Amino acid sequence: MERERVTPKSYPTNLIDKDWSKRELFFRNNSKAYLDSVHDLQLRDDDVWVVTLLKCGTTWMQELCWLLMNDCNFEAALAKDLELRSPFVEYHFLTYGDDGKALASVRDLASPRLIKSHLPLALLPAQLWQKYQQGEAQLCSSWQGEWLQRRIAPRADSEGERLHAAVFTGEGEYSGGAAAAAKN
Repeated sequence: MERERVTPKSYPTNLIDKDWSKRELFFRNNSKAYLDSVHDLQLRDDDVWVVTLLKCGTTWMQELCWLLMNDCNFEAALAKDLELRSPFVEYHFLTYGDDGKALASVRDLASPRLIKSHLPLALLPAQLWQKYQQGEAQLCSSWQGEWLQRRIAPRADSEGERLHAAVFTGEGEYSGGAAAAAKN
C-alpha cells in the first residue's frame, strides 16, 4: 500500500498550542474523499472516542470502554462482534477502499457510540476540537473519572467501592477479584 502526504481541511486550533501545518501527515493514496468525509463527520454529544497509535492496546481499551458503557453486560458483548458494537473508523476504507460506505457503520450506530481510530488528531472529525474549548477538553478526563467512579462503585460497602477507594483516591485496600480468588 503506497502512502501520500495529506493535508487536512482544517487544523485543531484550541486544544494544543502548536502549528499543526508543520506536521507532515501521510495516509493511503487516493484517500482525499475519505479523509474529507471523516473530517466532516457529524458527532453526537454522547460519542466516546478511543484514539491511539497502532499496537497500543486500542482494541482492549475499546472492549473495556464498551463494557463500562453497557453496565458490564458480558452476555451482550459475547453475542455481537466488537466491530459491530464499536466501529473502527478506518477499517472499511483500508480493507475495501470504498469511501462511499466507509463511515456507514459509524453513522448507523445507536447512541451512545464508541468509536475507535488510529488517525492523528488533525485527521479526525473537526467537531472533536471545534466543540470544546481548551478548558473543557482538559475537564473531559476529570468527567470521565467521575463517570467511571459512579459506574464502578454504585453502592456503599461493595467490592466496586473498595476498588474505587484503592484506585481513584489511593485510600483503602482492594483484595477482591483475582486477589480474593487466589486466597481461596
